[in-house]
Amino acid sequence: MRKTYQDNSLASYTDVYRIKMVETYWQDNMHYKKALFELFFRNSPFRNGYGLFIGLESIANNIKEIKFTDNGIDNLRDVYGYEW
Repeated sequence: MRKTYQDNSLASYTDVYRIKMVETYWQDNMHYKKALFELFFRNSPFRNGYGLFIGLESIANNIKEIKFTDNGIDNLRDVYGYEW
């Protein structure tokens, strides 16, 4: 029977690929460097050549405050085999 974890932190909603990337950056001693993220879409939704991004400030604030809870870390250890 699979153990369940009670966790509603934002960190728990990320995917394993992102966790693996963080682990790789840490192992390669790159965790202190600034990172750049891009957002793109293939077709302009209104065919006018412009895009509008709303909510960037709240996303940036959420990223600054993101933390894994003890339950989230236990889940990563048990389900995915992470040792940190």
